[in-house]
Amino acid sequence: MAKRREGLLNSLLSLHPAIIWVCGFLSVVLVSTDRVSERPLLAVGGFAIIFSTAILGTYRTFFTRRTVLAAAVCGLFFSGAHTWQNTAELKHLALSLLGGAGVASVLVLAALAYRETVGRGAHGTGRWIRLSLGTLLAYFLWEAVGTVWSENPGIALKLFTRELCVYVGVFFFATWSACSQPSLARLFAKGAGAAVTVVCVLMLIVASLHVIGALPSSLLNEEGWIRIGPAPAEWRLQFPFQHHNRAGFFGMCAAFLIPAFVLSYTQFSWRTATGSALVGVIISLLSLTRGAQLGVLVGGISTLAALTGVRTRITLIWATAVAFIFVAVVFLSPHQRGHWLESILVTPNRSVGTQTSLGNRLIIQSITLELISKKPLQGYGYGSPIFEKVTSAQYPGVAANIEGMSHPHNFWLEKVFAAGIPGALCFLAFTFSRLAALASVIRTLHRQQMLPTLGLLALLALWFGLEIGIQAYGLTNTVLR
Repeated sequence: MAKRREGLLNSLLSLHPAIIWVCGFLSVVLVSTDRVSERPLLAVGGFAIIFSTAILGTYRTFFTRRTVLAAAVCGLFFSGAHTWQNTAELKHLALSLLGGAGVASVLVLAALAYRETVGRGAHGTGRWIRLSLGTLLAYFLWEAVGTVWSENPGIALKLFTRELCVYVGVFFFATWSACSQPSLARLFAKGAGAAVTVVCVLMLIVASLHVIGALPSSLLNEEGWIRIGPAPAEWRLQFPFQHHNRAGFFGMCAAFLIPAFVLSYTQFSWRTATGSALVGVIISLLSLTRGAQLGVLVGGISTLAALTGVRTRITLIWATAVAFIFVAVVFLSPHQRGHWLESILVTPNRSVGTQTSLGNRLIIQSITLELISKKPLQGYGYGSPIFEKVTSAQYPGVAANIEGMSHPHNFWLEKVFAAGIPGALCFLAFTFSRLAALASVIRTLHRQQMLPTLGLLALLALWFGLEIGIQAYGLTNTVLR
């Protein structure tokens, strides 16, 4: 029996390289189809987590019985707490059991990832990586407890099981697989990079067809390929997403991922890196998403700061900032410049609404702060629908007048609202330790001062810039999904 299980595990870990590459490619394609594939993708991810945990959890080489038993007890306690809240509905009982399985699976995968990272990383890098795993697990467990005391436990349980268990479980599984099977992880990453490049090329083609008037009018609507503003000249690229903010976020990420994908096949070149990064930059400009444009600027500066020596960092940072301002003044359309000018001239008014996206965001964020002050420690529970229900109940007049009350439009306010201050601090520690681990590796490569490490240094600098860019984008929108 043990030999059969070992053979099954080895066969899973030695899948054909082409299959791994295709999996990476399809993962990005499914994400780019936006809300159409969101639930099926989460369902597949959840099944993969529970299945992989069931396979790996039977091996003593990975776990001790005590680890598996502790995870199972936590899962049963979670299911029991939610079942005790509402034992009348069979659907709720099934969801409670599924949520318990998700909690147990995440705990097992967290132990697996932590064990694999022990002893890895020099100059404190390994400690930062393990700290990031521990703080993410602490955040996850706090959110799990928060679903029990939430004012809407049914909704919180459903979203926690369907989304957060999958996100956190995939992160732990990816950490373990990247450490134990680095060649397969690189194949998956290359497949994902190829998909990002293909999707971006298609986005630019759609934008070009609209400019020459070749797109049918049926694709020009609020959730179509191109979103038209009050004036025909005011348009925003959305394809293949259903909202321009998601398209802008994808373009911002592509500005760092495409150069990393290209440089993984070629020697490091400033021209190659810059030219391939422009694909994502152009998409972020065409989407008219200010958060994404700010993320590109901040992330680009962070990439240059991580890639260059101390003496040239300040010069490059100023040059990048000046170049961005030059592009904004010279190449952006009057509507795009007006979109940025709106950020300065906004005057929020709760009773009437400002009819500007930024003004509405400021109002929503002020309401979020008021709600947080009422429950600063425990929060209200995970999930955007909970935010909608709470704001509609406590601020019905504002919810009726203000557009975009689906979430706080600030990632960190969203974390505090959902998990309270303790949960948000755990996620902040997770974010900081993850960035510190990257910075530690980059600093080590700078100390080596060896030419063969330049390609790896460039990839890590792009990764660091992407992380910082996401943090900048998160000040105006949701980034977890």
